[in-house]
Amino acid sequence: MLWTYNPGGLSFDDSSTSFVESQRGLGGGVSWALDPTLCAQLLPRFKESAILYDSLVDCRGLHAALTRAFEKWSDNSRFINFVDLTLECDKLYDPELHASGFPNEGFSRQHGGCPHAEIWVSPQQGGSGGSSRRRRELEGLPAAADGSHGYYEEGIFYIEPEPESAGLDARRLQANDETSLRADGRVPQYVEADLSVASARSYWRHTSNFRYTSGARPYVRSADGTPDYSRVFVEAYAGKLSIGTGEHTCWYLDSEFCSSLHSFKASMGDPEVARTIIAVVCWSVSAIAIVVLIFKLTVLATCCGIVSFNSSGRSADVDRDGSLSCGERCLALTREVSRWNPLGFALLLSLIIVPLTLYYEILLPCWECNDFEAAMIHEMGHFFGLDHPDWVPMSMLPSVREFNPAPRPNNSYTSLLARGEHANSTSCVNLWAWVQPGVPSGAPTDRGAGGYAVRNSVMEKFTQHNPLPCLQQDDFEALATLYPDCAPFGQTVNVCVIVPLNIGVVRTTIYVVFPLLLSLLLIVLLSSIAQCVLEDERDAADEIYDETVDAAVGAQRGRRGRATRGRRSRTREPSCTGAVVARDAKLEAGSSSLTDAQCISHM
Repeated sequence: MLWTYNPGGLSFDDSSTSFVESQRGLGGGVSWALDPTLCAQLLPRFKESAILYDSLVDCRGLHAALTRAFEKWSDNSRFINFVDLTLECDKLYDPELHASGFPNEGFSRQHGGCPHAEIWVSPQQGGSGGSSRRRRELEGLPAAADGSHGYYEEGIFYIEPEPESAGLDARRLQANDETSLRADGRVPQYVEADLSVASARSYWRHTSNFRYTSGARPYVRSADGTPDYSRVFVEAYAGKLSIGTGEHTCWYLDSEFCSSLHSFKASMGDPEVARTIIAVVCWSVSAIAIVVLIFKLTVLATCCGIVSFNSSGRSADVDRDGSLSCGERCLALTREVSRWNPLGFALLLSLIIVPLTLYYEILLPCWECNDFEAAMIHEMGHFFGLDHPDWVPMSMLPSVREFNPAPRPNNSYTSLLARGEHANSTSCVNLWAWVQPGVPSGAPTDRGAGGYAVRNSVMEKFTQHNPLPCLQQDDFEALATLYPDCAPFGQTVNVCVIVPLNIGVVRTTIYVVFPLLLSLLLIVLLSSIAQCVLEDERDAADEIYDETVDAAVGAQRGRRGRATRGRRSRTREPSCTGAVVARDAKLEAGSSSLTDAQCISHM
């Protein structure tokens, strides 16, 4: 299904112009808008978290990623442009007034969203994995009059009746109604839609006034060979992009970070082999670091616990009671660990923590989650008529088997564009004349999901292991064939502008630097504890030393005092004896004088 392009608004029955006709299809740009409820449901599904941050992705980042996905297509065709009407649609959103939040008018009648937006971006019904309800599969387009409409999804066309005129509404047709919608009377089959992380539903209608971007009109040859332009053509005019938000769905936004890992997966041939190799390396590094740390701690524990002296010769038995208590052992161990090289100890602890956090938090999402921007680019390609080049004939309509019961899977390319040539005013009218089966000679190819050679393409069946955030040359040639450019300055190579988000680099830095800083903080803490203990021991030792010195000095002074007094006693002993004799003699003389005087007085 293609979008029409009639910028001049030319009518097919006269030369008048119509503004409405000029804005139809690609004219005036394709308008799109985001569901106001999408961001809140989608953000928890992003696994780009960091320490202390649940996610480094916000609503503005998601909106910007969607804008970039749309621009990847507009950058490769001057006919494709997009107009973001999200803010305008936010003004209309009123869930209390309308069941869907918007009035049932304009494009709301198709996708159920904003009536102004041709493409509505919303959460998948049921949360994730596409729609689980049964849908009616048509084995071919019925012979319907101009104005019939429906939608195209997962390679299947569906017909919906006009809501205001039909007795059955679209919900009933998508459920279990057995009413035949085919003119041949056969009851269409029901199929269960495959679960996917995103889906693109294109709404189509039958029209007889379609125009290609080259200005040409589709036609069929009448019996006399003249072109009949009244043929009915399938035109895409609206779409709904549904994004998985269920608990089993996860996304990442930084496409560039995981691109090298996807290349590594491709070089290994099997994503699980590549994952196993990385897991073994990360676990081995952590295991070796754990063994080294245990060995060093065991040696220290043995040195400080079983033997009562540690490596510095200091006794671990602080209280000198002949046995080591738990506190003394811990204190000795802390003292020894604090003497380790801080950087070496931090690196050792980081080698235990970092490899595992890098594996589970940084690398594993590149295996288990989906590239958001690449998925949006892929789904946008479905809106413009591109399908999976590596999934033929599975993606073809079942009616093809009526003409070829055993279709051979193959790819195709446009030889004129593959040679790098410009389409001129003649060739661009019908580029399908240059479409060839297979792939260009010498082009790099690989085996797609269908088992045949395909060129690299953003439209390959999407998985977690093959995302491409850019259109490839195969995609560009397909787009240029469906929407040909007759201008002499038309593009011949695909254009891709990649915006480096650096989310993966920031997260890696955080998960590497934070454990290193934590390890350094731990060694600083242990050193501080050991320093405090050592200072307390030094203060206690200084007090004991001072008391010992004071006691020794006092004892020495006592001995010196007694010795001095002894020498003085021996030196003063003769003089003391003479003094005593002299005193006695003097007393005797005085006594004699007193006696004589008394005797004379009595006389």
